[in-house]
Amino acid sequence: MQFREDHFQELIGEWTLVPELLFHQSITEEAWPSMKIGKYDNAVFEAFKLVEIRVREIGNFPQDKIGVALIREAFNVDSGPLQNFDLPKAEQEAISHFFSGAIGLYKNPHSHRKVELEFKEAFEMVLIASHLLSKLDSIEERISEKIYNMLRL
Repeated sequence: MQFREDHFQELIGEWTLVPELLFHQSITEEAWPSMKIGKYDNAVFEAFKLVEIRVREIGNFPQDKIGVALIREAFNVDSGPLQNFDLPKAEQEAISHFFSGAIGLYKNPHSHRKVELEFKEAFEMVLIASHLLSKLDSIEERISEKIYNMLRL
């Protein structure tokens, strides 16, 4: 089924279940309100800021560690605290590139200048941030299980 962009916006505005079904809860709370009022650049920035904050929290990084440098350290294939060393090296590198590329491409420009976006493009970007937040939830769970199992020994 196809919708014109303005019709899709009307649909999204009326059917509040759409963001709740598609998006991570923090996106629904923090970024989606900006999407609803047409502030697409703000929504994208907020969404990827949430990703950066979660990486910092899960990895216990200091507040001054930011942006792509933070992500690369968190997912470093030799020592990153968020990296899954059980995965093949190529997949470890891929997740590092995926997270750092998303922050570099979608958050950083919005941090430094005004970026004009259409609804569809912003929606896709926010959806990517939502996916990254879900991945971070899984990563946090994996780390917690690992710590729990180590403490049981």
